[in-house]
Amino acid sequence: MVAVPSLHVLRLCEFSLLILLSACSSTPQPKIPTPPQNIEVFSARPDATLVEYLRDENTYTDLELGKFSALERELTEEIIDANPEQIVSAPLQIRPFEYSSVEQQTLRHPLIYRKKIGTEQPTLIFDPNVILGAYPQATLGTIRFSPHHQSLAFTVDLKHSGEYSLFVWNIAEQRISEISNADTQEMEWGKDDCTLYFTPRERERASSVRLWDCANTGETSPVYVEKNAGFTLALRRAKDGREILIVSESQTATRVFAIPLGSARTAPRELKPFASMEKFSINSDAGGYYIVKPDGSLWLLPQGQHTSARPIALPPGTRVESIEVFHDAILLVERQGALPTLAIYRPSNQSFLAVALPETVGQITRLPAPDYQATHARVGLESLISPRSVAEIDLRTAALRIVEPARYPPSFSASDFTVQQLLVPTPDGAMIPCTISSLKNNKGTAPLLLVGYGAYSHIGGEHFSASRLSLLRRGFRIVVAHVRGGGILGKNWYDAGRRMHKKQSFADFLTVAHYLVDHGYTTPQQLVAYGKSAGGLLVAAASGQEPSAFRAVVLDRPFVDVLAGLETTQSALSVREYDEWGDPQNEMERSYIESYSPVQQIATYQYPPLLVLSGMRDTVVPFWDVARWFALLRAKDLRLARKGQKTWEKLLWVSLTAGHDAEVDNYAEARLQARMNAFILAQAQLPEILD
Repeated sequence: MVAVPSLHVLRLCEFSLLILLSACSSTPQPKIPTPPQNIEVFSARPDATLVEYLRDENTYTDLELGKFSALERELTEEIIDANPEQIVSAPLQIRPFEYSSVEQQTLRHPLIYRKKIGTEQPTLIFDPNVILGAYPQATLGTIRFSPHHQSLAFTVDLKHSGEYSLFVWNIAEQRISEISNADTQEMEWGKDDCTLYFTPRERERASSVRLWDCANTGETSPVYVEKNAGFTLALRRAKDGREILIVSESQTATRVFAIPLGSARTAPRELKPFASMEKFSINSDAGGYYIVKPDGSLWLLPQGQHTSARPIALPPGTRVESIEVFHDAILLVERQGALPTLAIYRPSNQSFLAVALPETVGQITRLPAPDYQATHARVGLESLISPRSVAEIDLRTAALRIVEPARYPPSFSASDFTVQQLLVPTPDGAMIPCTISSLKNNKGTAPLLLVGYGAYSHIGGEHFSASRLSLLRRGFRIVVAHVRGGGILGKNWYDAGRRMHKKQSFADFLTVAHYLVDHGYTTPQQLVAYGKSAGGLLVAAASGQEPSAFRAVVLDRPFVDVLAGLETTQSALSVREYDEWGDPQNEMERSYIESYSPVQQIATYQYPPLLVLSGMRDTVVPFWDVARWFALLRAKDLRLARKGQKTWEKLLWVSLTAGHDAEVDNYAEARLQARMNAFILAQAQLPEILD
């Protein structure tokens, strides 16, 4: 998604905070807000006119949803209670130590412990709650342990602004060093505990790699600069500690450069595994470079070669999504059709071992495994009805055992619910994979939440959510539609829903909605659609084209102004987005974008009852883009009302503290999710809400 600078937004939030909070001090009768006539006020530099308008919209939403305040409080408590009071991770071996973490509801950050293998008592080595005590809104990012375990590097968003600073914590000396206050999310240790590679970002794009050397008074020096604005950089450290890989990626192509470790500094060496520029992911070890293409094929570029990778034959029907390399085995996260699977590949004899999975698995997350010599790998397993568990896989036998059981909410039993795969046929002969969850005793039609995303080849939506559990318990069905533009069926499925084929995503979503009604899962009066970010565009476009298909719609930080995102001068990331959405400087592609983008289709699109959520600290989908689109909708409805024409309720809530992914803390996030669920339940007209 297109991002914007966030430090300026932080200043705006501070400016707006007192004004917006004052909106909650009184309880006048609901009055539909009048949007500003000058659309130019919707910008990164909001004036008093925009602030007043946002205050009015928030007040109106508060009053309208205040009818369900008791339900909202009940839902908030449910969501909070569903989170375990404490989570203790299973120890992870990174020889000669075992590391573990402890998360507590009363603490903002996890505690990191370690002990020497074979000893009994772990020692607390890193307490971010103390170290970051001066920053109550801080969000911890990535942690990397140094090769000889003397230090750890970590990133942290100090002000919940979306920008991460880089620090090193000396474990023995209990001392912190700031490495970079530039936005940094990628870092890898070099040959020792004194060198650290990292990628500072400007406007959400990592365009350079720098090296921190503690022996050089802690100064940083440039290593590589990516001059192509369509590419951004990431780092990978070879599991055997042999080299650092600089991965330069666009939406459709990848370039890789290798830097040997343990010798004098040398210039990065480019690897060219394929004759033409292609998109791929890469891992390396002493045997060579293992490469996964978007079509799910697996390749090997032998060590010592820079070109001409060769394919590794996979079992029929298998697509590899990601891999983890060990000294004598490779863990493969795969898909057979739309279903996730696991396997182990042994390079020594080119054999495969399938890993038996629990029946309810909907999502597999490959977990970090820094120990190259390890005999076991770890993955996270979860589904719509099962919280995440951690499984350990024996790389020799493929045996799987749970080392961190799923932590179910109080009075919850997964046996009361069901998860099924559903294939929905389309007019062009494709089959859309969907996942459907509900109470086992749900018979006949029922209220239903339809969720979609359909962009960036992303496969998501099948994770466990305490918020969705509240709906399931109240008789809802939840369906995740994996429409084209997502990646659940591989590269062709992704390509069929991006750029000049984007409208196929919207058509697929509507096809699923009609199928669910036609086959008795729900009715149009009980069907609510939900989309977040690029999924917000999907749902806004689909419901705008056919509002009668849905009872109501929730758009969560939605990407509703595609051209504004692509053309903003405040974000270099926009150039990288051309491969996803199209080039607005190309007349044909611009016209295509305008034909579906919600801002450009204000006059055409009609909507059912609508709840729109945004956050003032969202650096991906800026709140002023969302508010501008909503104001245009509001102005259109007011014109229609003056003509005596019917319009549906539309609500906007702009949070002071929400970023793109979440609120500032767990309680605020629970309240936001509860507010959304109260709207969904009310719109679906459940008896308990109407009583």
